[in-house]
Amino acid sequence: MAGEIIRKVITLFWFRLEVQEPIAEYIWFDYNDNINHSYMEGTWEDDEIENIVVDICYFP
Repeated sequence: MAGEIIRKVITLFWFRLEVQEPIAEYIWFDYNDNINHSYMEGTWEDDEIENIVVDICYFP
């Protein structure tokens, strides 16, 4: 199972992102980074954004 996950991640980041036009740019968010609504989607109110930080970041 771990081998399959590693293979899928490599396929995603090495091959699939390179064939898109324009080439997709990926950004890694660190734990406790502030929420940036221009890069992130979520269910938060506009007045809450300055008090929310990244806890778990995942792919849909």
